[in-house]
Amino acid sequence: MRIVSLLPSTTEIVCALGLDAELVGITHECDYPPSAVDKPRLTASRISHETMTSKEIDHAVRSQLDGHGSIYDLDEAKLRRLNPDLILTQELCEVCAVSYKTVERAARMFAADVKVVSLEPKTIEDIFENIRTVGELTGQATEAGQLIGSLNARLDRLKEKTASLNRRPRTLMLEWLEPPFAPGHWVPEQVAIAGGDHAFGKAGQRSVTTNAEEISAYAPEVIVLIPCGYYKEDILRQLPGAHGLTVTRE
Repeated sequence: MRIVSLLPSTTEIVCALGLDAELVGITHECDYPPSAVDKPRLTASRISHETMTSKEIDHAVRSQLDGHGSIYDLDEAKLRRLNPDLILTQELCEVCAVSYKTVERAARMFAADVKVVSLEPKTIEDIFENIRTVGELTGQATEAGQLIGSLNARLDRLKEKTASLNRRPRTLMLEWLEPPFAPGHWVPEQVAIAGGDHAFGKAGQRSVTTNAEEISAYAPEVIVLIPCGYYKEDILRQLPGAHGLTVTRE
């Protein structure tokens, strides 16, 4: 089987199921595991994170999407040459990856029978079901079940450690800096399991914007930056003084 993964998360799933050799194409953002990073890359961003602030990027993204455009390019000629049997992508977020419609249209141009599968997890359990789906599609159902079992065991061990906490620190997760976005989907579950209090965003729902006033009123004790498609160095360069917070960089 020849597999193209158009999401970093599905690249990790494919490799975790022992399908490194079957993986023939990835995205420009895929950086793990090491066995995948030298695979052909099929996407590119039209927006430069190296030269733009998070606010400028947000404006550029909104402008592109308002005009029914895309912030990503898909190398359709390379996709055709790779001739995949299975393409893994998503429809959950048009900012996170090449759109499903673009991928499906490109795939149908060179092979009518190529399978294009959209994975759209909203919770931790959904992520496990996505692993199961990839396993079933690739003949690795047993390996998928074993992987899910090991991940559940890790979560159970963590839940045991944090269940008896007398106090949970106020935790602010930010997946974008300007404007500040607080994640929903599976992130509130992760914070709760890890022992934190998460006041922004709801489990299983879309991410939400917040503002300096709400952040200050919450007075977070822990801030975790999880920038979507942005690099740590870029965020840290812009962070000092953001939203009136005092920042210590170690």
